[in-house]
Amino acid sequence: MLKTVIFVAFVLLIALGGGAGSAWLALESTRTIGSVEIGPWVTFPRQGTHEADPYSRARSTRLGQLSLGQAEGIVLVAGSDSAGRPLLRQCTYQLQGDLPPTRFFTLHATGENRQILSAPARFSSALHSRSSYGAMASP
Repeated sequence: MLKTVIFVAFVLLIALGGGAGSAWLALESTRTIGSVEIGPWVTFPRQGTHEADPYSRARSTRLGQLSLGQAEGIVLVAGSDSAGRPLLRQCTYQLQGDLPPTRFFTLHATGENRQILSAPARFSSALHSRSSYGAMASP
């Protein structure tokens, strides 16, 4: 009898731990169900729409992100450059290609915890669609 109870408890522990662990991995990973990769960039194009998958909805809720519709804005995330090297603060990067069909975009650097990194005094911490693309300095 005690052997059966211990076996059932062990199986439940594995099932609950495995389920919670796989859900945590799915929410922490940027490359998962519903994601689209464009070079080093990853986005969830259905986020904020009625067709969004449950993982995208849970990820937005957990991160406290405002889910906009596709025409309003999308979030693109990159943790490395196109050669696969990690992005470094002291390096200069060039972004090229077509802009996504949105009304507004913002580009900023974040740390591991997705908090916006501060910029040196003479620079803006973010670029947006209303700023001049070539100049990073604040007026």
